[in-house]
Amino acid sequence: MADNSLILNNVSFSFKDKTILENVNYEFEKGKLYMLIARNGTGKSTLFKLISNEYRDYSGIIKGNNSVIVHEQQPIYFEDMTVRENIETFIYCLNAKKEVDVVLTDYELKNIEKKVSKKLSGGEKQRLYLAITSLNNEEVYLFDEGDSALDPIGRTFYYTIIKKRARNNKIVIAISHHLTESIHYADEICFLSNNVLKKIKVKELPENFMELNEDKMMEYLERRV
Repeated sequence: MADNSLILNNVSFSFKDKTILENVNYEFEKGKLYMLIARNGTGKSTLFKLISNEYRDYSGIIKGNNSVIVHEQQPIYFEDMTVRENIETFIYCLNAKKEVDVVLTDYELKNIEKKVSKKLSGGEKQRLYLAITSLNNEEVYLFDEGDSALDPIGRTFYYTIIKKRARNNKIVIAISHHLTESIHYADEICFLSNNVLKKIKVKELPENFMELNEDKMMEYLERRV
């Protein structure tokens, strides 16, 4: 196993007599942004629970997952605190080696630092949550549909930030239903279908792939599994 990898080795998992994964082998490398794509109900969130050690009743081996943080779909922070107070509190609690003003600037929060967090817009909430999860110096970051409630501008910021985090020598895996946009930013697609996790390199997709509607995209990816 490479030192910079998260490895799934012959991993199988069933839930309530339903097979989710069957003899899955996959290697995630640091420095890459992986987009986890699948149809609803095929096990994307279950895979995240396995990687993050929430589910342990599986066969096979998962290596390199001792330092994992999950960025949930619903932002987590202290609603009655201001944006700045949230950042200050999380820096203190996590003993993070970060400057408050640098974090506020990096995540475009400086102009709303005095705003009470429960009054933030959807995009502002997600930026605050992205800032908070950046304070955890973990090796593996799992983003569970953090782009679901964002407008196009918000999604662009979100994808840019998580790709930058991958480039900072981290393993970043993200679930997204916005196929066209997320694939544009991905280094590799992890496509889950028929209990198998398939690696698809973006650069190997056909030239007209991004012009297809999302149903046709899914059909093409399913043929690759």
